[in-house]
Amino acid sequence: MAPFEVARWSVAPKTSNDLDLHRSREVWVIVSGTGTLTWEDQTTVLHAGDVTAFESKVPHQIRNDGPDPLLAVSIYWLQEND
Repeated sequence: MAPFEVARWSVAPKTSNDLDLHRSREVWVIVSGTGTLTWEDQTTVLHAGDVTAFESKVPHQIRNDGPDPLLAVSIYWLQEND
């Protein structure tokens, strides 16, 4: 069994995903679309091909700013001491 899990997800145009906060560490790969990522007290724009990572317990959310669905892949895992 792999030490990580993978999920595909999407965010409809002009909407946001739910604010996410969890114990696992996470990497997002943006497959298509454009969105504004908010985490902790920071923001940045992500485009297709961008990759971002979050430590555990960091609140994060993305708003789809474009006209098409934002598609992403999430890879997440717990460290042995988490």
